[in-house]
Amino acid sequence: MKILAVSDKVEESFFTPGQKMPELEGIELIIACGDLPSSYLEYLVNILNVPLFYVLGNHDTQLYGRHINGCTCLDESTVLFKGKIIGGLSGSIKYNDAKLMYTEMQMHGKIARLFPYLIYNRLRHRRYLDILITHSPILGVHDESTRTHKGFEALKMFVKQYRPKYHFHGHTMVRNNKYKTKVHGTRIINVNHWQILDV
Repeated sequence: MKILAVSDKVEESFFTPGQKMPELEGIELIIACGDLPSSYLEYLVNILNVPLFYVLGNHDTQLYGRHINGCTCLDESTVLFKGKIIGGLSGSIKYNDAKLMYTEMQMHGKIARLFPYLIYNRLRHRRYLDILITHSPILGVHDESTRTHKGFEALKMFVKQYRPKYHFHGHTMVRNNKYKTKVHGTRIINVNHWQILDV
């Protein structure tokens, strides 16, 4: 399945009138990892005419609790799409009192609310999850030492326990073209600010 994954920054070239974008041909799904305006997500759905699943980033407070036309928020839930089980967790590490920022304990709580879906998937499909989408990276992988861009230990434990095939995230910059890492058999991919992926 060919996926367009986006996060954090609007790709201006997608708006260039009359410009052909062969890399976007055959896209079957859009995944958004947060910190993007709703108008951009709706635009991508309209031009590609495929479903879009998303989580919210720490700067998406204006979208908290809102519906984005043509898009499905996967925060604390999962969905089966073309044989792939996809689930999501919104937010970043807490560095102030704004919404969509969480302590480690609060992220553990979000994972606990995802747990019934994971158990159902295990019983029904013999696996917990194929693709995890988050805004934040896991602790020690693609994260940074700054307080605002530190990853979650809770997500690290999640990947170790539930072993999704893929983990897509945003929030941090891709440095030295290193955007793919494998941890506990999970391919962790920093999609900032867009990637084409075959899964």
